[in-house]
Amino acid sequence: MEMELNKAWEKGAEAREATIELLRLCNKAGSLTELMRDLVLFFRHLTGCEAVGVRLQRGDDFPYYETRGFPEEFVLAENHLCAIDPSGDTVRDDAGHPALDCMCGNILRGRFDPSKPFFTARGSFWSSCTTELLASTTEADRQAKTRNRCNGEGYESVALVPLRSQRETFGLFQFNDKRRGRFTAERIALLEELAGLITTELNLDVQPADIAPEAPLYGEGLGLDSIDILELALVVSRRYGVRLRSDHEDNAVIFASLSHLARFIAQNRTK
Repeated sequence: MEMELNKAWEKGAEAREATIELLRLCNKAGSLTELMRDLVLFFRHLTGCEAVGVRLQRGDDFPYYETRGFPEEFVLAENHLCAIDPSGDTVRDDAGHPALDCMCGNILRGRFDPSKPFFTARGSFWSSCTTELLASTTEADRQAKTRNRCNGEGYESVALVPLRSQRETFGLFQFNDKRRGRFTAERIALLEELAGLITTELNLDVQPADIAPEAPLYGEGLGLDSIDILELALVVSRRYGVRLRSDHEDNAVIFASLSHLARFIAQNRTK
């Protein structure tokens, strides 16, 4: 009993220390590039994995934004997830969304079955032996046809943890190691908690005087995508003391146009 309590305390202490360090990194980052670089290094140290990367949405695709430990050839080969048809066009599903390949595509599109031991209820994937996984499951079990390059490159332990804001998944963290047995359910749960903190800490603030009153944030107008918004948030988040959380209940109204956003900031700024 005492040994079990000590182990539980050690796990709790590790989680607390990891949370504090992650929040420190989010708070000090001056740009999205700096934040993702620091987070990849942080997660590599925390997990002890040989390779860690983060994918972030850019247009229709989710290329790698930052990696550490992956061979350059692997990153180049796996950088793009969009499925391409023989004519060179992007394949789209019935809803018009770009079809994303492999297990990364599953996680980014929310294709997972939590009844399977390699998926979690929060939409992550993990395996501590990809060779056994591929030998004991079907493509239907895995929710899609997978490229299996991770296994082909010798990575036995693989985990994919989504970055999700409300119902939108805008990226994921990938953890690869050629050793077996690198992950447990408890470790994946911790990574999911930390990923949730990242999305919570990202916030948005802009200077009202510098924007066109009715210009929309997305598409026409400024033409920003989700990554542009995150980058802008990290650059100016601390300037005016306004913090807009990714789970704010009024986000649909606040982000409807630049005038809505400017009005909210003007009313809530503390600096």
